[in-house]
Amino acid sequence: MCSWGISEKLGPLSFGKDQEEVFLGREISSSRNFSEKVAEDIDREIHRFVTTGYKRAMQILKQNRDKLEGLAEALLVKETLDRKQIEAIMRGEEVVSEEERKAFYEAQKKVKESKKPVPSASDQEGQGKAKDTLTTTPSLDAVPQGT
Repeated sequence: MCSWGISEKLGPLSFGKDQEEVFLGREISSSRNFSEKVAEDIDREIHRFVTTGYKRAMQILKQNRDKLEGLAEALLVKETLDRKQIEAIMRGEEVVSEEERKAFYEAQKKVKESKKPVPSASDQEGQGKAKDTLTTTPSLDAVPQGT
């Protein structure tokens, strides 16, 4: 915003003068050659710029939720996708076969079932000191749903 003049309100101006000379422990800094009001305008413009971009990104993601979910599932199942597969997903086509999908989710189910509590060594030896130890890793079977 300050260096490239990308604000319609502030115009094609550069604010602040960079001092990029690093010598004897001095850090790269910039000096302020503008008023407090201009600084406030810059802050408002940066806030507007970031907020507008965030809202636009969320709108695009919401409008294309089905494509996002298709892409996420395809990446989970196949791990890598080429350009043609990504383009097919963006057109609304399926790139994951039913066999691939079934095999993936069955493998995930087996992994989940194998993540049951493991008894500690003292429990196995019958010493009576119950210590539940769990070893878990994040599951890949949950793709976020809804908004």
